[in-house]
Amino acid sequence: MHYKIDASINNVLKIKQKYYRKSLSQCAGSGTGGVSYSIYNYIKNNISGNDFDYYPYRSIIMSSPENRVLAFSPIKSITFQQFCKVNPYFNNDIIVNEWIEGTMINLFFDERIQSWEISTKSSVGGDYVYKPYNTSTILSSAPTKFKTYYKMFLEALLEDVEKPLNDIAVFSNFSKKYSYSFVLQHPDNHILLNIAKPRLYLVNVFEMEHNTNRVAYISPIVYENWGMFSDIQGVILFPKRYKFNTYDEIVEKMGVLRSKIDSAGIVLTNSLSGERTTIRNKSYDKLYSLLKVYPVNQYQYLCLKKVNKVEEFLSKYPSYRIVFDRFEQEYNHFITNVHNSYYMFFVKKNIRKEDLTTKYIYHIYKLHHEIYLPSLSSVDKRKITKPVIREYFQNFEPHQILYYLNYERREHVMGWV
Repeated sequence: MHYKIDASINNVLKIKQKYYRKSLSQCAGSGTGGVSYSIYNYIKNNISGNDFDYYPYRSIIMSSPENRVLAFSPIKSITFQQFCKVNPYFNNDIIVNEWIEGTMINLFFDERIQSWEISTKSSVGGDYVYKPYNTSTILSSAPTKFKTYYKMFLEALLEDVEKPLNDIAVFSNFSKKYSYSFVLQHPDNHILLNIAKPRLYLVNVFEMEHNTNRVAYISPIVYENWGMFSDIQGVILFPKRYKFNTYDEIVEKMGVLRSKIDSAGIVLTNSLSGERTTIRNKSYDKLYSLLKVYPVNQYQYLCLKKVNKVEEFLSKYPSYRIVFDRFEQEYNHFITNVHNSYYMFFVKKNIRKEDLTTKYIYHIYKLHHEIYLPSLSSVDKRKITKPVIREYFQNFEPHQILYYLNYERREHVMGWV
């Protein structure tokens, strides 16, 4: 299957195009003042089921101003009903894989700078961070620093995070004519599933025909058997392959609501054409739907917690238990972070104010000046312990606590992080 990429495509309602430039200092190569890229992404909410011409533009990286295709992502998936209609017979051409939850990372070679490069869906280089709103950071003796996608990518490869891509031994046998699509899983960047360690899954390979701007789909049946991967087993992984005999068997299997959420779902792919569809694990989909309205459910949880009604609510609506457990964990992390911040700043004095996370500074000063210091003149001296901090926050209204719990999310949305 080949895809023809049109660099002159012009439909602002369907396709978003932006330019990105890497300076000389950012480039691994030399002899140039830097390089520029054009990034094409279809606008998801504006793509209908009949807009097949735009399906390939999920994420395309082209050189600028040369307009040569460099990186290509798996095209937009179709519905299960569409897939069955196009592929009415379930045969050996249909492969079924585990659907890997994570962040898409594309690897490609840029001849202009003679260097390997990575891209995310809408950026080149991966030299930026994103803190998910539903994670919390436990403060250590050093200020919290969130990892860039580049560093997380290298950690998954078991490499030094400062190493240039050209020095990664794993890539020495990679053909430079292909674009490699990975899914990155990392404990610092998980969505729903619990990720114990960084992992990198190769989910697609495409051959770049630079002169014609055509992209050739390579079947996983082909690239998973390339010799270069046999030497790096355990470093670069492939999605788990499942054995089914009929579409009905798949529907029956995926229709079961499982209590244990260990997989996001499955992907069906026509290994000849590259057409694919996804079916989510019912339990995963249920939790994902709840977390899409995360702040609403979180506020509900905090209101119930304020009046000690969480367990009573869960006895009537047990489906919320997993989500509420996650909220409780996040709240506990928040209390721990406040305590650690106070301890390091006021007790150990081994951290500067400017190294503290902004959302904790206000509280540790209030705890110190309104609880600890006044207690020194009384018989009952009060140390700032976790129980004291919990008692302190019990005086806050749910919307106030929500403000601090979601501080990073709000900052990210406003463009400050």
